[in-house]
Amino acid sequence: MNVITSVVGSFPVIDSYPKGTINKFKDFLGIYKNYEYSIKKAVKCQTTCNLDLITDGQVRGSMIDIFCKPINGIDIIDNNAFIKGRIMPAHNYKNISDDFKTCFKSASSIDNKFKLNADKDELFDHTAKGIKGLVTGPTTLINSSVIDGFYESKEDAIYDMAVAIHEYVVYLEELGASMIQIDDPFIALGVTDISISKDSIDIITEDITIPIGIHICGDLKENMGDVLDFNLDFFDFEFAGVSGNIDTLQMNKNKIGDSMISIGCIDTKLKEIDNKETVFNTVKKVTDIINNKNIIIDPDCGMRLLDYNLVYNKLQLLNSTAKKFEV
Repeated sequence: MNVITSVVGSFPVIDSYPKGTINKFKDFLGIYKNYEYSIKKAVKCQTTCNLDLITDGQVRGSMIDIFCKPINGIDIIDNNAFIKGRIMPAHNYKNISDDFKTCFKSASSIDNKFKLNADKDELFDHTAKGIKGLVTGPTTLINSSVIDGFYESKEDAIYDMAVAIHEYVVYLEELGASMIQIDDPFIALGVTDISISKDSIDIITEDITIPIGIHICGDLKENMGDVLDFNLDFFDFEFAGVSGNIDTLQMNKNKIGDSMISIGCIDTKLKEIDNKETVFNTVKKVTDIINNKNIIIDPDCGMRLLDYNLVYNKLQLLNSTAKKFEV
């Protein structure tokens, strides 16, 4: 069995104030990159823990704010998204570009195994490490926004949002991402017809050549079977904090096919280091269900609300657990 380690998304944000004459002058000019320190810290944490597929830590803002703010037709007011007009692709991708490039530059300076466009075989053979691009899914973005004009139905808004998110994914692939993860937790809530969510994901994945998957946290007893029908390369579910998802996966194992299951085995709600036997058993129970020789293990969800020392210890446990499943 080939195992790679990754993370779901967010890391703690560390306040960074400009120090030194040059940085203070950059701040005066409005070009000081105040998120750069947090990205570098997130990258150092992941690389120190020997993760194979890392992210930029998603430190620039919430998963809603990062992707809604640059999109045409949406205004961000007091951290809330208001849809005022037709949703159109972002007017620029500078923030995504800056964060991705900072992530890769930092990672490759620490570990020369990191490369742009590292393919799946290289990752699972451990001959290369890569960067995972993150986007928030349209079901979550629309249901987290206030429709304040133009749209009469959420369905139309979701489809237009999917077109906008597709452009993000295209850009991340061009930058050198090895995989793409769509975060769409609202799918688990059942607030949108699952067929609409599936169609929106199909829009996002069109003509994308690198592996692309979805992360959905929460209890999926009601709709895991429907989600596994999505045309995706991997599915990332929460198994540590929602152990019932293991039984649900067992009931839907005939739908897994050749798709990879990314196993959330570290409880990100737990404010202490996980029990190593529990983590091992979570991974073992899932691997006993699936047939794919390639598996990804990661935390259940983002870790922004955790102390950095705890994040580090949880990822070290993730790394040591992965080694037990390598053959």
